[in-house]
Amino acid sequence: MQVLFLAAYDAALLLWVPLAILAAIVPSTRRHVMVPLVASLLAAAYEAFMTFVWSPTVFNPIRVDILVAMVALGLVNTFG
Repeated sequence: MQVLFLAAYDAALLLWVPLAILAAIVPSTRRHVMVPLVASLLAAAYEAFMTFVWSPTVFNPIRVDILVAMVALGLVNTFG
C-alpha cells in the first residue's frame, strides 16, 4: 500500500510535465491547461523545497502538508 501512495504522490507532482507538453503542442488548449499546469508546477517546487531544504534541517519532521498538497492538486487537476 505504501508503494501505491508513493506512486500517486510522484504522479501528482510530475503532472505538470504532460500538461506542459500538451500546452506546447496544441496551442488551443493552453487556456484550459494553464491553471492545473501552474498549480502542479508550484506544488512540485514547494515539495522539492520541503524535501531537500527544510527536512534535513529538522529532527524527525512530520509532513502533514503532503496530505494537504495531494488533496489540493487532485481537486485542481480534476476540475481545472
